[in-house]
Amino acid sequence: MISPLISITIPAYKNIDFLRKLLNSIRYQTYKNFEVIITDDSPNDDLLTLVDEFKECFILVYKKNFPAAGSPQNWNEGIYVAKGDWIKIMHDDDWFATNTALQVYVDYILANPNVTFFYAAYCNVNENGKTEKKENTFFDIWLLKKSILNIFKEQKIGNPSCIIYKKDACLNFEPTLKWVVDFEYYLRYITKHKTAKYISKLLICVGINDEQITNDCQKNITVEIPENLYMLDNFGVNMLRNVFVYDYYWRLLRRFNINDIHQIKPYYHIKSEENASVLKKMAKAQSKFSIKILQIGFISKIVMAINFTKFYFSPTYRPSQNP
Repeated sequence: MISPLISITIPAYKNIDFLRKLLNSIRYQTYKNFEVIITDDSPNDDLLTLVDEFKECFILVYKKNFPAAGSPQNWNEGIYVAKGDWIKIMHDDDWFATNTALQVYVDYILANPNVTFFYAAYCNVNENGKTEKKENTFFDIWLLKKSILNIFKEQKIGNPSCIIYKKDACLNFEPTLKWVVDFEYYLRYITKHKTAKYISKLLICVGINDEQITNDCQKNITVEIPENLYMLDNFGVNMLRNVFVYDYYWRLLRRFNINDIHQIKPYYHIKSEENASVLKKMAKAQSKFSIKILQIGFISKIVMAINFTKFYFSPTYRPSQNP
């Protein structure tokens, strides 16, 4: 049997109505050389009836996780059993925007044989039907071509439903992360493979609802601080020589009003002394101003720029290979 070109992996959790909408959008795709893998973290077997509805429509593999893998390990479970050369993760509350969306991804794959990672324009759709298009400008595209670290300016790639990438068995989503998990994976993958290409056509609808994990993570100090500092420890202090990265961590400290490095200790132990030193200086610089003053955007940017310049030209930190 010939292996499919694409594995559409769906990490599922209870959302029967959302999942039905996604499976219908897959069912009517004009491109057919794919398999669908559903990995189920639900506490019951309610999804089995839905799976039976679609098992004759396309190659469908169902895997029940015992015990529940949790997000994002549930993402990895589908990737582990995927037979396709290309991985197309689809969250169970997202769906293809058109019936030719998968064909467009394949057209880009065939037209760009040296590229292993594609990301597409998408549309956020909230529960009341309000939509918001998310597209990249020429400047956004240029920034990411110049350096993947520029993703710290603004995450313009989108969630995993918006991408398709060539399978790499050595790279998986970090199961201990929730808030920055896709962000961190993109950094590792594109750093390794050196290629990413934007598809300007709107291919994915991203469902926005109150049940999403990101709602519990955003502005949660017990999540954002450890996950972002874990990422900094893994990539190294020299990525802070990118002004967007430096500004990202500057805003992280400001967001939680951290003006002393010791305030971080309850949430995360910084492994790198160099990272700790830079963050300590950031916090000290912010401590000279009230939080109300720092929340004035242009003032914060000026103070950040002054401190970034001091860091960038400091002989203490030497540039190394960065993403």
